Amino acid sequence: PISRASSELRDARAWRWRPSTNGCGRCARSMARRTRPARPSATFSPDGAHSAFVAQRIDDERPVVFLDGRAVAQVFAEVAGESLVFSPSGEHFGFVARQDGDHPAWLAVIDGKPGPAWEEILPASLAFSGDGSQVAFAARRDGRWQVVVSGQPGPAWDEIAPRSISFSRAGGRMAYAARSDTNWRAVIDGKSGAFGAAIADGMPVFSRDGKHVAYGMKREDLWLMVVDGAEQKPAGQM
Repeated sequence: PISRASSELRDARAWRWRPSTNGCGRCARSMARRTRPARPSATFSPDGAHSAFVAQRIDDERPVVFLDGRAVAQVFAEVAGESLVFSPSGEHFGFVARQDGDHPAWLAVIDGKPGPAWEEILPASLAFSGDGSQVAFAARRDGRWQVVVSGQPGPAWDEIAPRSISFSRAGGRMAYAARSDTNWRAVIDGKSGAFGAAIADGMPVFSRDGKHVAYGMKREDLWLMVVDGAEQKPAGQM
């Protein structure tokens, strides 16, 4: 779960303290002189109770992730701003970062804890399950892409659509779109569906109760909808 006080950075050279302006007498970090905004990258938890953003240290230009105004993780070589994401309940928080070294690697950092290193992680692919118990992302190793769910890599593909990974709100189901050679297919609960030339961006999607799943798929020059595995009548351009 999100932990604030235990995960603060305490580098006095990087930050200075100032009294809080909220009238409660507590102290807050002042970043006005020692940091500057990185590329636009900020987000709120779904309930609005938490916020997160990326700032850049002026002395060494390193990015730092802040949660509710406090630094929550070690300093990395790079942070993918578009990867900042909260779980639906706001209890968990994650992002994608790159570490230095002889072999620079990308990591998924969940609740302040860096995971295993990968050659590349698609920033927009990071997603939590409805209850926050699982987290998934698309990562590359040895030139092949895999969807990693709670640390467990899945089958290898030539490409994974970055915004396709989704969990159902209920029932613990998961789906994504992947390509092998020139064929795209939806992978739902670990099972591959029929293939086509493309799958619509941001799909598959689940119904609110998690019992149904749908996606748009291109065949030749036409798009059709696939609902629970059944192909619907071609609908022209999508």
